[in-house]
Amino acid sequence: SSLWVPYAYSNKFLDKPQLGGFRQGVLNNQAGVEGLLSGAYHMVGGEGGAAGTSFASGPSNWSFGSVAADDSYKGSIPSDQYAEGLGYLASWSYNTNNGYLNDKWKAMYDGIQRANSVLRLLPQAKDISATDVTRITAEANYLRAYFHFEVKRVFKNIVYADEKTTENYNVDAPGNFVDCWPKIDTEFPTA
Repeated sequence: SSLWVPYAYSNKFLDKPQLGGFRQGVLNNQAGVEGLLSGAYHMVGGEGGAAGTSFASGPSNWSFGSVAADDSYKGSIPSDQYAEGLGYLASWSYNTNNGYLNDKWKAMYDGIQRANSVLRLLPQAKDISATDVTRITAEANYLRAYFHFEVKRVFKNIVYADEKTTENYNVDAPGNFVDCWPKIDTEFPTA
């Protein structure tokens, strides 16, 4: 005779919270918003996000200013940092896959995205005083303007991204590459 054992199957063990990300509502408070704001400030130095070197993305703009203008010698041996892009900037022979240009672009838009995240989340946080809302809004607007200013100085034609910009934003859509100076200029006094 055979033994027959009934059993039931359920896939509820698959319903787990996402790892490596924040669940809805975790950041919807003052501590969460202030944490996001700190993350935006972190990008002022140019490191910490998508970019990996402050030579390319730092606020001194040494590589785009002094090295490219021949005011500063990149130093070391000719092959040092050449393949990464610094040598190409020094000789004005850079191309679209230049690591220094890519790092600057990524770091600045990472900072813009972080400032926008603060501005998007701020209205959802109900435990923040009106004074702190004003302060946080001003700081996030200033940081966003700063990052746009930095990327505009290097690339000229940029996309202005505010808190209404989503990750599905079509960068190549007509009208995106407009003069952003007026938009940047209005954010500094607001901040």
